[in-house]
Amino acid sequence: MNQAIEEFYVLASAVERTDAEPDAYVLALRDAIDQYEVAAGHEPNPPTTVAGLLEVEMFKRRLRQRAMAELLQVPETRLSEIMRGKRSMNLDFARRLHQRLGIAADVVLALRDAA
Repeated sequence: MNQAIEEFYVLASAVERTDAEPDAYVLALRDAIDQYEVAAGHEPNPPTTVAGLLEVEMFKRRLRQRAMAELLQVPETRLSEIMRGKRSMNLDFARRLHQRLGIAADVVLALRDAA
């Protein structure tokens, strides 16, 4: 499996450098690696807090907190307070998560209700 992952990274980085669409082999390799990891129990549990959701999205998008605040069009201090649990998520912020990050509304609202 390590060899497949290394090969995927080499192929994926070549695709990133050229802005080309990945070919069928790269996509098949990606899917095979994903299926293996899920079957082996390496799939992480979904976040159960708003802060966890934001951390996952920041990691996926390779964003720092300031860039995430700009993407959501909220002050960085507001985002920081939500991530540290000092402020709860209001409906406006929930809407921004849904619209600007493409997170399913039911996921956002479930996290809001769990808080």
